[in-house]
Amino acid sequence: MTVVLIGTLDTKGQEYGWLRDRLIGLGRDVLVIDTGTGEPGVSYPVDVPNDQVAASTRTRRPPWPRREPTCSSRTWA
Repeated sequence: MTVVLIGTLDTKGQEYGWLRDRLIGLGRDVLVIDTGTGEPGVSYPVDVPNDQVAASTRTRRPPWPRREPTCSSRTWA
């Protein structure tokens, strides 16, 4: 059985890494998908990085380091 972990690795990468390691220790296959907007900064492999997730939605992730939008009523597109 494969367990899919979907999360924001820029802010919760360490926690997802802990969970990933526990699941692998239990003999599970793990697929990690990063939905964060910042650089993940994790040492474990990410199967689907955040730029690939953004590309699949026809949006792009903000550049690193994250900059505040010039207009508060607009989102990153």
